[in-house]
Amino acid sequence: LACRTGHKGFDVSFRQWMVYCGAPGEVALDAEGRIQQAPPGLLGECLRSLLGHWCLFLAFLIVGDLTDFVPGLPRGSDPASMPLFGFPWSVPALFLQTWTFYCFLQSILQFWRVVLALTGIATEVPFRQPMLLSTCIRDFWGRRWNLLIHRMMKRSVFTPCAKRMGPRLAAFAAFMASALFHEYMWVVTNWRDMNYMPGGPLLFFLLQFVFCTAEELLRATPLGRLAGALPGPAKTALTLLVPMPFAGLFLQGVFAGGVVPSMAVLLPRVVLTTS
Repeated sequence: LACRTGHKGFDVSFRQWMVYCGAPGEVALDAEGRIQQAPPGLLGECLRSLLGHWCLFLAFLIVGDLTDFVPGLPRGSDPASMPLFGFPWSVPALFLQTWTFYCFLQSILQFWRVVLALTGIATEVPFRQPMLLSTCIRDFWGRRWNLLIHRMMKRSVFTPCAKRMGPRLAAFAAFMASALFHEYMWVVTNWRDMNYMPGGPLLFFLLQFVFCTAEELLRATPLGRLAGALPGPAKTALTLLVPMPFAGLFLQGVFAGGVVPSMAVLLPRVVLTTS
């Protein structure tokens, strides 16, 4: 609000500002800054997405409860604190944690999209199947993963900085702003956990900037053309495998601190016992 970097029209009135900033989902505004009405079919679309991701979230919680969210590793392991981040043995654990966290976020955001759709308000899409359809690292971060945060960082950091410093330094600033935002979130979430060490998100997003820059520089090379010619599923697998070994730096604040594992105790789950 102070920097005037919000979406056009979000502050034209106190009521519109309250709706835009107070809604957990991102309210959709048109080019003139007016709140868009929910189109036909949006409620059903959001309900289907909510149901699907919530069921997946429960399934991943069951697996996580049985494996302490570190399948293939000793219970209580923290990939972020292991030598070489536990690679390659930590990859199954990091995939499970990433999918769980993704379904958790998607379920929450889709729930609020349903609430807003019931009131006739349209909302922006928060995720675009990042775990299944991403074709490169820049596609993952720029077009598919947590677009609510992406759009906020683009408006508030990237666009103003790009006018003064150019797109590459602006991208670096946006990644660092996102890192500081998540550092704050994880410290607040884990402030009672004496074992939590800040700094993981900062290093993780710094590495993502390096990966995105390297990907852009290699795009016109033979290696880049070879990667670009791969089938879609192969591109997605490669996109996820390159940064995945470092995902523990980001996920530590969610799993090692006990936020998501605590949900596994509260929500329905399967418990296996031996007689």
